[in-house]
Amino acid sequence: MRITDLLDKRSVMLGAAPSDKKQALEQAISLMVQSGKIADEEAYRQQAFLQAILFCC
Repeated sequence: MRITDLLDKRSVMLGAAPSDKKQALEQAISLMVQSGKIADEEAYRQQAFLQAILFCC
């Protein structure tokens, strides 16, 4: 899956101001679920946070 498969105008929140990386991921995942791009929210959330941990520094 490519990021371009997930993004559309329904999954963008202009003016969003997450306070940290966790909140940014939560907002992005929520928007993608609402836009219908993600079927299994919990599985996607687990993978997104795992990647954030593995590739952070």
